[in-house]
Amino acid sequence: MPVLFYIHGGGFMVGSSSAQISGREIWDATNLVRRSLTIGKPVIVVSINYRHGQLGFLASTELTEFNRKHGEAVGNYGLHDQRQALEWVSKFIAGFGGDADNITIDGGSAGAVSCHFQSLFPNRKFKRAMLFSGTVLALAAMPLDWHQRIFNSFVQKFSVSGSTVECLQEVPANVLTHDVVGVWYTPFIDGEWIPGRTLADLKTKNPPELLVGSCSYEQDLTLSILSPALRMSPQDADKFMRTTIFSVLSTLGLTTQPDCLLAPKILELYNLSTSVDTPTQQFANWAEFVAEVVFRIPQYHVALNHIGSKIYVYEFQSTSPFPGWEAGYGKAGHAINEVLQYNSGGDLVEEKHQAELSGAVQELQDSITNFCHGQLGWEPFNTDNQERLGPVYTFTNYGRGRKYERIGDIIGPDVLKRWMAVLAISEK
Repeated sequence: MPVLFYIHGGGFMVGSSSAQISGREIWDATNLVRRSLTIGKPVIVVSINYRHGQLGFLASTELTEFNRKHGEAVGNYGLHDQRQALEWVSKFIAGFGGDADNITIDGGSAGAVSCHFQSLFPNRKFKRAMLFSGTVLALAAMPLDWHQRIFNSFVQKFSVSGSTVECLQEVPANVLTHDVVGVWYTPFIDGEWIPGRTLADLKTKNPPELLVGSCSYEQDLTLSILSPALRMSPQDADKFMRTTIFSVLSTLGLTTQPDCLLAPKILELYNLSTSVDTPTQQFANWAEFVAEVVFRIPQYHVALNHIGSKIYVYEFQSTSPFPGWEAGYGKAGHAINEVLQYNSGGDLVEEKHQAELSGAVQELQDSITNFCHGQLGWEPFNTDNQERLGPVYTFTNYGRGRKYERIGDIIGPDVLKRWMAVLAISEK
């Protein structure tokens, strides 16, 4: 049987394949597997854990020397955990009835970023990848000097002297992983597995088939990330927002010059020209801008540069029925399709949302299962026509999705104009 290999998200900071909400493991694949059996296209689902945070993505000159001394891959420990798990599945999944030559990997947010990186690694052990609300451009690999500053902050935090790696190893794990906050983790440009930051640096021969897309309201996440603390003064709130916005832009892979994304033309298209110094005055616009350059636009840059295999693009519009996350409730918020594909808590949803949810879940699960079987129901993206940007399939409430020939027919001319402006910078 085809195999679906799931990598959880969490911004490379948190997360688990057995994460629970309301007493349910939200990535429990029972519901998805039952649906695959119902439609006569069974799949086997494998989920994994991997190191994240400082144990998964610290990098420095000292750690590089330590890794090489021990014959290990340099940095990116979390990504190599995933790679080793894929090696294990490739070797042993036949014992569970799985087809080692028909593995599809799948993840949302940082899980999607991970899947994209895995698709670029040599000698991969899978055939296809699904990227839900994330690409290698969202949390791009960063150079050694960027990582060294983070590593140095750990050295200073724990007053380490002498051989820093060995001394840090003496710090209790619960202290090392929980007492340090405010660090933004990304993969490391190691020069071997990850040669660079942009798509031009990361080209690979014979890439796998990709299914890639985003949700129509990704800013539920960026509204949270950019929100200043209530106790902050207006000046401090603006400073916090400016710092956070530039921090996010500086770790994107759309361009190595993040200032380009704040060009006057871009700011004008997003109605941000008068709020560069006082972003709190246009809070919602800044959140939408950041969401689009991190999650919404990069998929088209990826699609236009995907040469050597098929790539399919979707737009997820099915809305969240979960009131516990207020920013995303009633909207197609960040990576909500990752939750709906498993639907492990669907029976807990209020009755008024059941009809719209069940249809959306069924449509999504059928598409995922079909993709694992190599039978997706719409045509690949046309990589030859940047003006067209299509076709794109929309997933909607009640399962009434449809194919559009071009993204402009979905998002409208004004949004398309600003996306094309950002893409023009990316293509340079």
